[in-house]
Amino acid sequence: MLEQDFAVDSATNLPNMFGLVETETKKIASFEGTAVLFDLVGLCRVNEELGISIGDHCILAAARSLEDSLPDSHSRCYRLGGDEFIVLLPDTDRAAAEVFCQEVIAQFSERCSESGLRYSITVLPEQAQSLSTLLRCAFDCFTSDSVTSDSVVPDQAAPKPEQLLERLLNLTGDSIMLIREAQESALTDPMTELPNNRAVEAAFCRYVQQYEATGDPFSVLLIDGDHLKRYNEELGYAEGNRMITRLGRLIDAQMREGDLAGRWMFGDEFLVLLKNTPRAKGALMAERIRRVICSHSNTWPIPVSVSIGVAGCPENGTDYAALIKTAEEANKTAKREGKNRVK
Repeated sequence: MLEQDFAVDSATNLPNMFGLVETETKKIASFEGTAVLFDLVGLCRVNEELGISIGDHCILAAARSLEDSLPDSHSRCYRLGGDEFIVLLPDTDRAAAEVFCQEVIAQFSERCSESGLRYSITVLPEQAQSLSTLLRCAFDCFTSDSVTSDSVVPDQAAPKPEQLLERLLNLTGDSIMLIREAQESALTDPMTELPNNRAVEAAFCRYVQQYEATGDPFSVLLIDGDHLKRYNEELGYAEGNRMITRLGRLIDAQMREGDLAGRWMFGDEFLVLLKNTPRAKGALMAERIRRVICSHSNTWPIPVSVSIGVAGCPENGTDYAALIKTAEEANKTAKREGKNRVK
């Protein structure tokens, strides 16, 4: 499950390079004020000689000093990765930006004695009209007239464009992983760990597209448990949830390659898609699932059964709405006729 926004730096909770790109790319052209790039001096040396935890302390001290020194709520601070931060100060000239920088350095010195800060100031829009030119201009300043804290002489080369690119690539890789985790979470039912109704609907549409392209038939099974209310009333909702999970696992275990079982809309409802399966064979598969559930649930606190409605493509329609309606009506008929049956 996605726990950390990929546009936020997990160490400092500041927006990261992705946050900068997302928020500022279209705004920089009309931004008036100053941008200040801050760089921790000697962080590699601190990490090597004193340990990563001390280096992390320096990074966090820099972040807090920057946040605490921001002159107003319109000013924005980002961590670019590594030991660089950038601050955007609207309606601020170079002299006011210089005062801000000295305040940051004073606060940082109180928080951290193992490292120092240096900075470069860029006036916008005079010196840069885009985010890319701003970053290039800011980093180039470190090779010429950068300003450093009085107590520390810089011992670290200014980051080169290829280093920034490497960081962006690393951030991109991390973000792809987080996005994939978010997608998986968004398409997975947390209780049964089966595909949820959103994922099943998307698969359903793919099955329809496959039929339209190749004529391959498929069947839809709408499975609804018959005993959830009794579980909840007699044993409690926790046992009801456990029953739903066990029921989902039983159904999923009957799937063949290419089939899909997912949790449907409510309670103990499940939807099954059977690939290359005309309706008659789909009904046989549904009957097998019904028998397996009756047999395996004999050892459960309360044995359960299911009612199953079957629809076939193309027998009952060739689109999502028609097939779902047929399966729902068939399931209701199975319920009305006494449950524990296939219709």
